[in-house]
Amino acid sequence: VIRQFWNGNPSRMAPITALAFITFSLAVLMRYTWRGRGVLLTQLLLVIQSLFALVAVLAYFYGARSLNDFGGYLPMALPTALTFLVLALGTICALPECGVMQLLINRGEAGVATQRLLSAGLAAPLLLGWLTLHGQEAGFYSPSVSVAIFCVLATLCFAALSLWQGWMLLQMQNRRDAGEEELRESEERFRLLSDSAFEALVVSIDGVIIDMNREFCRIFGYEFGEVKGKRSVDFVSVESKDLVASKIAGQSEQIYNAKGLRKDGTTFDIEVWGRMIPLGGQRARVTAIRDITERRRVERMKDEFVSVVNHELRTPLTSIHGALGLVTNGLTGQLPAPALEMTQVALRNTKRLILLINDLLDIQKIEAGEMSFNRSDINLNKLIEINLEAMEAYAANLGVSFQPDLEQQAVFIHTDPDRLGQVLTNLFSNAAKFSPHQGVVTVKMRLVENVVRVEVHDDGSGIPVEFQPRVFDKFAQADSSATRQAGGTGLGLSICKSIMANLGGSIGFESGEKVGTTFYIEMPISPAPVVVL
Repeated sequence: VIRQFWNGNPSRMAPITALAFITFSLAVLMRYTWRGRGVLLTQLLLVIQSLFALVAVLAYFYGARSLNDFGGYLPMALPTALTFLVLALGTICALPECGVMQLLINRGEAGVATQRLLSAGLAAPLLLGWLTLHGQEAGFYSPSVSVAIFCVLATLCFAALSLWQGWMLLQMQNRRDAGEEELRESEERFRLLSDSAFEALVVSIDGVIIDMNREFCRIFGYEFGEVKGKRSVDFVSVESKDLVASKIAGQSEQIYNAKGLRKDGTTFDIEVWGRMIPLGGQRARVTAIRDITERRRVERMKDEFVSVVNHELRTPLTSIHGALGLVTNGLTGQLPAPALEMTQVALRNTKRLILLINDLLDIQKIEAGEMSFNRSDINLNKLIEINLEAMEAYAANLGVSFQPDLEQQAVFIHTDPDRLGQVLTNLFSNAAKFSPHQGVVTVKMRLVENVVRVEVHDDGSGIPVEFQPRVFDKFAQADSSATRQAGGTGLGLSICKSIMANLGGSIGFESGEKVGTTFYIEMPISPAPVVVL
């Protein structure tokens, strides 16, 4: 049967052509039916098919018809062989995810080495074989010499190719070693920087810690090698676990406070903030942690101090101020002139102390977010007139008068009348204090689209340029001696700025030395007043 198949009948397809068809068909079938290993088998069958086609091409190339001549069968035609070769190579190129093409298209060292060796390894034997064959056919040398020449040239070519490839690999290795050394130096610099940071730094992926600095180990009480691999939530107390887990899951970058958990089981207050970064093809989270135990202690001391000021100082001072007012007004009998003068001095100073204590309490409430605001629609014209009337006696004692310039039409705004009145009173009193004797404080109201602007202008010496950036700072005073003479704590404008921010308005000033100062506030106009003051 085999002999009949081999000898065959004339004009039938050659076995090599039939095998090429069979291998190509099996390769395509496996490609679309088997996943994974099927791709590798597909590429193996395509390589075999390309070898069949290459044999036919070489038979025509070298004139060796016996390679492609099988008795009475038709030899594989050159166009057919070239078609099979192109089909095999094209199908292999269509499978870049693994196997041969994955290696050939790789841009790393393995891919570069394979590309160079494969191209030279295929081209050199074909070219050398063709040269020696045609030299032999031309009568330059005998068949035995032809074989010897081919072996020598092939040996030299492959030796040169090996040396060249070895040299290229050496260059790649040197570059890789230099890169690794630079990376080690960079990591060492980063480690030194992170270890010198005042905050604890930790890097995590999906909540699992992969790196940290020594400050993290110090504040949590761990050794350096004990932290890696633990979860971030393992370093916070039970009541903070849900909070920290939600921040990590939500990739939050906001600052928040939590309770840290040390190795010995003790807890402490921490401030935490994090940021997502790309790391090795993944999303990592860099978290900074600060121990705020000392800050909390100071805040508790401040709260205790404010409580003492509120209960132990303001209450008795209010009683003393009331009693001194009764004595000064003669309700307990007429005082001699020297005693009356001393009583009036005491009355003024107790009033200043009460104002200072009230300012301190207001600052504490603002910083703690505990200051309450009761908003309603009010008539701003009336509010200004009421506060100006309340300040007239104070201004008259300083020899200063107020000159209002308000809008004829009532202007309504939605605000807290008590807090806005506190701001206006502060601006009126400051303008009166720093105005010259017989000076005039101008109070103007202007409408700009949907915003009302109230300006308070004095004819004083103005605010020095170097002090202007600190006008709204706490306890800021341009000239402490003048301020003490005029009376003031340096807290009023800071309180005014915070109140205006909470009311949805703004405050600012314009000043020049010896040309006076204008402080102004701006508030949005209420479209539909409900309550009229």
